Amino acid sequence: MNMAIVNNIYYCEIANVGDQLNRWLWHRVYPSMDWLGDRLFLGVGTLLNNRVPLGIGKVVLGAGCGYRPSPDIHRDHWTIAAVRGPLTAQQLGLDPDHAVSDAAILTADHFPTHSIPKQHKRSVIFQHHSYTYWDWTDFLESQGIHVIDPAWDVERVLHDIAASETVAAEAMHGAILADTLRVPWVPFKMYPQVYDFKWHDWAASLNLTYRPIEFNPLFRDTIGHPYQALNRLHRIPGTGSIRNHFRRRAQKQLQNAFLEGLRNAPSVLSQDAVFVDRLGTMRDRADQLSRPSCRAAA
Repeated sequence: MNMAIVNNIYYCEIANVGDQLNRWLWHRVYPSMDWLGDRLFLGVGTLLNNRVPLGIGKVVLGAGCGYRPSPDIHRDHWTIAAVRGPLTAQQLGLDPDHAVSDAAILTADHFPTHSIPKQHKRSVIFQHHSYTYWDWTDFLESQGIHVIDPAWDVERVLHDIAASETVAAEAMHGAILADTLRVPWVPFKMYPQVYDFKWHDWAASLNLTYRPIEFNPLFRDTIGHPYQALNRLHRIPGTGSIRNHFRRRAQKQLQNAFLEGLRNAPSVLSQDAVFVDRLGTMRDRADQLSRPSCRAAA
């Protein structure tokens, strides 16, 4: 992961909406971030690990632990207003009150959806790494399911989520943004890079349980399911047409299974009262950070 610091905001610099939200959101929440001083701001993302730079103060609002060992928050000066969920709070040894939700919940205040008509009955947003394995776009679009690419511009992703009646999400921030924009969502898992810990952490913050629908994956090359068994035929002369036949057959079966699963899966949406409570708390914590008392703590 390529970590970046832009205007003292620490985030992962990749073409992925969950990371690029940091460049879109924070100047809307804070027209000026002079109150940060020379500290780092950790907001949207799984940022709380031992890669965080040392020797500088940190301010945390809604970030989560994961991928690597947790940071030592007793080293340097940390101001932690909120973390993604109870699992992060537990890992860092914080009071449960610190577990508010993912910082992306604040998108609700900065992206109005009332004028966006529903254009897609179902949409899908894969985890950004999944496109290196298989691109489902053409198949799903041909079946009337809209595919939202997490590498798109943030506002395009937000618009297309808001324009959907339901969003199936392998990408966690696809689900977070759907819930934030009050669009029902369906969690699913297909490829191995999906990181369960952060999903459970965020879901628990909204009194939800992460129960993804699991699908067998497709790969664009000759590794993984359904090709592993077919690879044995390479050693047998004259089996090329047989391999191709069964590869196409297996591919179609997996595509149809995914399609059926998406169409029949029950959707999830946090309760309105819970969502409003978490959003209000995150607003308050965000406001507290920019107050003079917090500046003095730096």
